[in-house]
Amino acid sequence: FGHTMAHAIEKCQTYAGETHGHAVAIGMQAITEASERKGLTQPGTSARLKKLLEAFDLPVRMPDLPMEDLLCAMRMDKKNIRDTLHLVILDKIGHCRIIEETPAFFLH
Repeated sequence: FGHTMAHAIEKCQTYAGETHGHAVAIGMQAITEASERKGLTQPGTSARLKKLLEAFDLPVRMPDLPMEDLLCAMRMDKKNIRDTLHLVILDKIGHCRIIEETPAFFLH
């Protein structure tokens, strides 16, 4: 959960920016916001997750990186098979599932 975006952030920052744990927290928030926008996650889940992550002093905002660079990095992810990513999303807090999507899933 959160690792696909985390690995893309780390790659785009040439492993000299966010720590792995911080990148995962950002990835968790990013995928939950995207899945909630698409109606795959219970409304309000991303707000609850953000509050929890911030309570542990973890980052939730995407670093200033071009989205196209992040999408390109995701296309090289080990979980990418023929431009299809296997993403862990929350249906709601405590319940997750794996979906197949393209990197464009993260676009608004």
